[in-house]
Amino acid sequence: MQCWQRLGISPTQDKTLIEKAYRDALAGIDALQHPQDIDALVQARDEALVQADALSQTKATADNTTTQSKRWTLNLVVWGAVVVSLGFIMFRFSSHVSETVAGRDTVDPALAQQRQACNSLELPVPGDALDSCIALADSGDVDAQKRLAWLYTQEGETQDWQQVFDWLQKAKHHDKLSRLISSVLLFVKGESEEDKVAGEQGIMQLSHEGFAPADAYLGVMYFLDRNTQPRFANPLWMLEKAHDADPSLVTVFELVRIYSNGFAGPANLDKARQVLQQAAKRTYPDNANDVAWFLATMDRNPLTPPEYPLTLIKPVIESPEYADNFAYVDTLAAAYAATGEFDKAEQIQHRAIALLKEAGEDEQWYADQSETFTERLSQYQNGERPVYYHFELDRDEFFDNLKGNIENWLLDKLGDQG
Repeated sequence: MQCWQRLGISPTQDKTLIEKAYRDALAGIDALQHPQDIDALVQARDEALVQADALSQTKATADNTTTQSKRWTLNLVVWGAVVVSLGFIMFRFSSHVSETVAGRDTVDPALAQQRQACNSLELPVPGDALDSCIALADSGDVDAQKRLAWLYTQEGETQDWQQVFDWLQKAKHHDKLSRLISSVLLFVKGESEEDKVAGEQGIMQLSHEGFAPADAYLGVMYFLDRNTQPRFANPLWMLEKAHDADPSLVTVFELVRIYSNGFAGPANLDKARQVLQQAAKRTYPDNANDVAWFLATMDRNPLTPPEYPLTLIKPVIESPEYADNFAYVDTLAAAYAATGEFDKAEQIQHRAIALLKEAGEDEQWYADQSETFTERLSQYQNGERPVYYHFELDRDEFFDNLKGNIENWLLDKLGDQG
């Protein structure tokens, strides 16, 4: 009974009533001061929903018991008819299954052509391909609806956020990503206060459902104090939860900056150091390389000894499998520069540039990469370290950038799925 007492309602099988009681109770809790009360309330809601299912099942069982005796007489009559017609039913069923299996691997050529035309589009340029994609989307094809939404997000004259929203509204009943992006658009671009509230409530609902991108976005909005509804969870916990679900959504380096800058309480260098060391051990050797690069190219590094990036990247380069990877060799040069060994850094950077040239990528890509590799070589020759990350950051600027990163992540995912 504790769950019902915490929610302030009597036991019920009405899940809508349970969710309303949960939201009402949530509004009265200060999430920052009493995060444990949030956890207890969530547990109470979940337990109440389980008990609601049990109450529904109990009622159904009672109803079944009451009507069972009435069914026996009818069943005796029905079974006679079933036995007579069973042979015919099985014959028809077998024929239907054969027809279904035979046609299962057959794709409608017209439908395949429409999908191909839709997926070939990079911009919503008027023409046969766009018309075909719209026709497919209007028929209820969710992938086509999402593709059209993504097309209208692209920068340029054809960008149209109303079109994005309208197509996502059609897809959102079948896809959480579409629901989230349409809610974010309503929250960010809505013309009325009611729009913004509805958008935020949509994001909150997806967070309640355990959708990690919603946790990430809502957590950032809480840090920026841009929410209109009461907070229902600790924003740092929400970002950590999103990172655990998908490290590309909120990166370990973003969490490290939150810990080390004290954006969620007192600065915690030990926590920042711990998560970096743990991250370096995952997805070898990419994560080891990324952590080494981050530390070696930070303006100052109070988290680890200067030699630590070297201890991460040297074993990677010593492996024959990765010895000729230009990106890893580039990181090794930066790691030596972080210890002040600029002569070694210069020597290794020459090798990184040679390996880059052998990579065989397209000319424009090579030109862009070669320019940055050569810039770093010049810095080593002048006894300078390349700096791409700053230890101390402005709080609002950091979370604004993180908000933008998450929005880009959402749109990238939409493009991948459409």
